[in-house]
Amino acid sequence: MISLNSCNPGPQPIAPGKDNCAFCKMMVTDLRYCSEIVTKKGKTYKFDDPHCLMSFLHASEVKQGEIRDIYFADFTDNRHFIKAGEAVFFQSDSLATPMNGNIAAFTNTQTLQQAMKNHDGKILHWNDINK
Repeated sequence: MISLNSCNPGPQPIAPGKDNCAFCKMMVTDLRYCSEIVTKKGKTYKFDDPHCLMSFLHASEVKQGEIRDIYFADFTDNRHFIKAGEAVFFQSDSLATPMNGNIAAFTNTQTLQQAMKNHDGKILHWNDINK
């Protein structure tokens, strides 16, 4: 029997040193800042920096109606991806992300507050960065 639900509609693992960013084409090296767009057809676009994902969206590389979900790696546990609308974001010049977007995603404000102890910056939500 063949399963019709064989593809995983969620985020896919990103291989540092092997995967390239769908926008800037640079090799992904720091998983703390990775993000992904997954389309309704199951295609995954991987990014090395939230700035690249946002630039990709603004360039209309994929139509909004074709997007199933957008995910961001949790800064404190980069093996865990968070849906864009559920993430809490932190913007700080001292983060020094790969493309200087300087935004990191967190699962909750508790883990974010740990990062705020070491970095000056501001808390953002998906609606703040998705303008």
